[in-house]
Amino acid sequence: MFYAEPIDADSLRELLHYYVQSGVGLPVSEKGVPGQWTDVGLEAALAGIGINVDKRSIQSWLSGASVPKVEKLKGLASLASSDRFERERWTAAFIRLRRKALDERRREQQASPAATTNQPARLRWHPALAVLAAVISLAGVTYVILQLLGPAPVAENIRFCDEEHFSTDTKRCTQSMTEFPDGLKTLMITFDLNNVAKGETFTRNWYRNGRNIHTKTSFHDEAWPGYTYWHWPEGFDDGEYTLQIVSGDRTVTKTFQVGKGEGELVYH
Repeated sequence: MFYAEPIDADSLRELLHYYVQSGVGLPVSEKGVPGQWTDVGLEAALAGIGINVDKRSIQSWLSGASVPKVEKLKGLASLASSDRFERERWTAAFIRLRRKALDERRREQQASPAATTNQPARLRWHPALAVLAAVISLAGVTYVILQLLGPAPVAENIRFCDEEHFSTDTKRCTQSMTEFPDGLKTLMITFDLNNVAKGETFTRNWYRNGRNIHTKTSFHDEAWPGYTYWHWPEGFDDGEYTLQIVSGDRTVTKTFQVGKGEGELVYH
């Protein structure tokens, strides 16, 4: 089977064309040359993994006329490789560009004259605030009391674990671990974003021994699987690691330890 990493494409259409023309996931010929996907071939291959899509829809994706659903893109990623990490790299690339394509369409619709309406502004409550309101009438005077409680945690149930203690069925850590021995190569992380509105962004800041080593921002939408992972083929260096999750002006942190001692961590 031929495998290639996702390219740094500017659009979902460009990445889909690369996927098809490169023959990602197709068998390699005796001369070591990969084939190319056809719309009929993709239709059959996706049907083979339980995803129904007709060739006209595939043609529409490639032309840029329509944007595939997340389920369909995950199916394409599944065809790309039998390796879980390679499939997830393709899924992440597809989802990122899908979101970009939808954002561009939304901006085009808002810019069109037909989409311009004089809609009254709506008050939007911050999702982290709980509001208590009481209306008291006394001598014809109405008093309105609003009590704003403190913000709820941005994320809850943060768990670290190794692959052995990660359930591929529930996509959850079955055991919360805060200490790992030397030689850890893959760290699984699960948490709940109960207090982040759908479509809002959240950021993960990673620190080792107090020094920021990586930052990544994602959207809380249908593409977020509820877990993430770190994989270093050379293994984690010893040290204390901290995960900081940020959304708006709220943060939550949790730490774990790998082995003992000092060393340098290189992000892959």
